[in-house]
Amino acid sequence: MRRGPAFKPAPFRNRELTRFRILRYRINVRSPADIAMARRLERGELPASGFHHADHLRVACVYLQESPTVDEALGRMAATLTRFAASVGTPEKYSGAVTAFWMYQLAAARAVRPHADADALFRAFPRLLDKNLVRPADAAPTRASDSPGDAPDRALSRESS
Repeated sequence: MRRGPAFKPAPFRNRELTRFRILRYRINVRSPADIAMARRLERGELPASGFHHADHLRVACVYLQESPTVDEALGRMAATLTRFAASVGTPEKYSGAVTAFWMYQLAAARAVRPHADADALFRAFPRLLDKNLVRPADAAPTRASDSPGDAPDRALSRESS
């Protein structure tokens, strides 16, 4: 169907669409405190002693909300944490694999509860607050001498679920 120059959408329809966009934005808005924390972290203003596991997760939630894909949010988080670790003199503490693990854990939790803020996710999935979830206590650290056929030392067992 060809639309000529006289085609104009109905004004009522546009108002309804605008209202929907505003409503959707308000439903998905995250904690202003978490957003402020993410911005301070990006500027390198957080002290090394004051940025704990739950804070990492809160920033990750902000990035997941602001980014169109999990991979883009992961890229932002990786860049931010790399800069932060270097700025406090501990660049060796950053791990891309650990960051990816937690970003995908949070993305999965948000898929189940898409409108939840960080606190609601922590209540629904308290294991997110266990920073050792990525590496169970009974697992030995991965050794350089492990052969490709060995079971991964850091794999989560089904019994720990």
